[in-house]
Amino acid sequence: MLASSSSSAERPSCRVEFVADGIVRDVPFGTLLQDLVRDLEVSLLFGCRRGTCGTCLVRVEGETSPATRLEQETVLILGAEPGDRLACRLVVIGDLKISPASST
Repeated sequence: MLASSSSSAERPSCRVEFVADGIVRDVPFGTLLQDLVRDLEVSLLFGCRRGTCGTCLVRVEGETSPATRLEQETVLILGAEPGDRLACRLVVIGDLKISPASST
């Protein structure tokens, strides 16, 4: 039987920048953005944390997890612009810049 290697050692680190707050953190690939925010003092607000209220709408630059159907519907209802996502649904899979979404 082969010895298993530590998967965390093989996972790439991703850089997440909260532009409005001037905060940058390196996190493991696959981190839920809402888990990261819970540990930081950033100006990002959450409501339902399920992707239905739109409180956490942000502008995202970089590689993200695909939007779920529910998130796509919520973003459409909000009239959001391309690049806007719900922070509560984001999984970090690459370097990201997070900014406040434009007013809708």
